[in-house]
Amino acid sequence: MFDFNPQRLAVIVPFLLMGLTCHEYAHGWAANRLGDDTAARAGRLTFNPFKHMDLLGTLVLLMTSFIGWAKPVPVDPRNFRNPMRDMSLVALAGPAANFILAFILAMGFKLGFFEWFLALFPSWAAEPLASMCFLGVLINLGLAIFNMIPWPPLDGFNIVAYFLPSRLVYEIHRYSFIGFIILLIMSATGMLRPIISPIFTFFAKVLLS
Repeated sequence: MFDFNPQRLAVIVPFLLMGLTCHEYAHGWAANRLGDDTAARAGRLTFNPFKHMDLLGTLVLLMTSFIGWAKPVPVDPRNFRNPMRDMSLVALAGPAANFILAFILAMGFKLGFFEWFLALFPSWAAEPLASMCFLGVLINLGLAIFNMIPWPPLDGFNIVAYFLPSRLVYEIHRYSFIGFIILLIMSATGMLRPIISPIFTFFAKVLLS
């Protein structure tokens, strides 16, 4: 699990950072559209990855080249007309951004864009870049599916929270750090693989077949 491989990091990390940055930007953008400008005032409505990087999340990313996270975008639900509904929409925006990125990159392959790309540039430069874009599909797909797991503090829980009693949601959020620790343990031990793999495989086949 902990594999500090510089060559592998050079390929994976740029797309992970891109995926995490777009994910957090989408949360802030959705919140802003729904009436909460907290993220905008905090300078988080930007595609600059350094504005979204979390020190611990980045260190874990560098150590594992698989698990990592960005700083959550600040959101104040008191600025929403319908706080429960709008918080769910803000939560949905992050994974949706990763799905859109995966779809755009996959369409590039299906429409032959990367064949043109390979013909335009020298093979020593074009082939690694095309491979990186292919991995970009898989990475963004993985980020989207992982974050859609309905478990606190992931976006999936904040989406289904709309359908739960507000008191129950409040109590679960109070102990969301325990859920975060459990997620790290499940990720490190491979327990999440049977949950994510079937869904990931299905969407990967749909996008890349």
